[in-house]
Amino acid sequence: MTIDLSTILQTWEFRPLVLVGLLTAVFLYWRGRRLAPLPPDQNHPALFGASLLALAVAWLSPLHELASQLFAMRVLQHLLIISLFTMLFMTSNALPVLVRGLPLGWGARLAQDPALRQRLTRLTPKGAMWFLFVATVWVWYDPTLHMATVTRPWLRTIELTTLLIAASLHWWHITGAQPRLHPKLPFFPHMGYTMAGALPLKVPGLLLLFSVSVVYTYPAVFLFGLEIDPLLQQRAGGALIWLFGGIVYSFTGLRYFSHWLSIEEAKPPQPTSLWDNEEAMLAPGIDK
Repeated sequence: MTIDLSTILQTWEFRPLVLVGLLTAVFLYWRGRRLAPLPPDQNHPALFGASLLALAVAWLSPLHELASQLFAMRVLQHLLIISLFTMLFMTSNALPVLVRGLPLGWGARLAQDPALRQRLTRLTPKGAMWFLFVATVWVWYDPTLHMATVTRPWLRTIELTTLLIAASLHWWHITGAQPRLHPKLPFFPHMGYTMAGALPLKVPGLLLLFSVSVVYTYPAVFLFGLEIDPLLQQRAGGALIWLFGGIVYSFTGLRYFSHWLSIEEAKPPQPTSLWDNEEAMLAPGIDK
C-alpha cells in the first residue's frame, strides 16, 4: 500500500458519536462556567480546550485511519489518548464544571448523593486504578488481540474507549482533580505514584525497540516513496513509546517535585536558638 499526502488528506472521517460527544462537552462546560464560575486557580478553560483538541486529533483526524495501517501511528494515537488528553483534561479540573452544566438539577443531585460518593470511593482506590491502567494497556498490546482491532472497527472502538477510561481514572488520582474522594498521599509517595504511570509504556516500548522478529503483522507500506516493513514499523513504534510514552508522567512528577521545593524554600527559617545549642548537637541516646 502507498501512503502519500493526498491519501492522508482524503482520510478525514465523520464520526457522529465522537463529534456529538465533543460538542456536548463544550456546551456543558460553557453552561457550567456561566451558571457557577469557579475560582481562577480552579478554572482552566485553555487546558480543557487543548484536551478536546488532542482527543479530536486522535479520533477524527487522518491519524485514526493511518493507525490501522502503521503500527507507529497506532502507538501515537494511544499516546494522545492515555497521556496527553487525560493529563490535560484532569489538570483542567473540568469535571465539576461539566456536572454543573447538566440540565434540570441533575448535577446537584449527583454532587449531593452520599451513596454514590461512597460507592465511587470504594471502587476507585489509588492502587486499583494504577493496576487497572497497567492491565488495560498491556491487554491491548497482546499481539492476537491487537491485530484483531485492526480488522474489526467495533473492537477498536472498545479498545480506545477502555484505554481512555482507565487512563482518566489513573490521572484523576495523579492530579487530585475534583471530586476529591480519596485522601491525598504524602508528597514523595504521590510523586512515585505519578512516575509509576510510565511503567506500562516503557516496558513494551523497550522490548519492541530491540525486537528481532515481527510481533504485530501490519502490512508493509510505502510512505512518501519509502518502504516501511513490519519490523521497522514495530521498532519505530517501540521508539515512540520509549521516548515519549512516559514523558508526560515524568514531567508531571518533576513539576510536583519543583512545587515541593518552592514550598520548602518559602518556609521561614528556624530560630537559631532551636538548633544552635549543646542539647541539639548531642547524638540520639547520649545524655548530656
